[in-house]
Amino acid sequence: MSQKQQAKTVLIEVLIPLLKSLIFIKKVVSGFFVLTIFKPIAFITHSLFYKPLVKLYGGYILLLKRIREINLKNHSKFFLFRKVMTPILVAGISLVIIVLNLTNQATFGNRTDKM
Repeated sequence: MSQKQQAKTVLIEVLIPLLKSLIFIKKVVSGFFVLTIFKPIAFITHSLFYKPLVKLYGGYILLLKRIREINLKNHSKFFLFRKVMTPILVAGISLVIIVLNLTNQATFGNRTDKM
């Protein structure tokens, strides 16, 4: 074997166990931090913020539904008008554009003949 190949094998035999030991140390340190720092903090924040926030949001949604039901009972015609008006308006505008394009095609053909 040449000196280059011997150097490569020596480096491989030294570096692979070194890398494995570094990976093991990284796993131990990260596991320590996860178990001692992050999990307790996550539990505290979950119990203090997440659960009450979900309950508040659920109450907010229920309140919104009740307000909408009351508005439907009191202003049902206005609510239906607002709800249905947008699709009717879009359909009307598209119908007008289609009709105008169909009627203007003949004049466009006449214009191209004159060119």
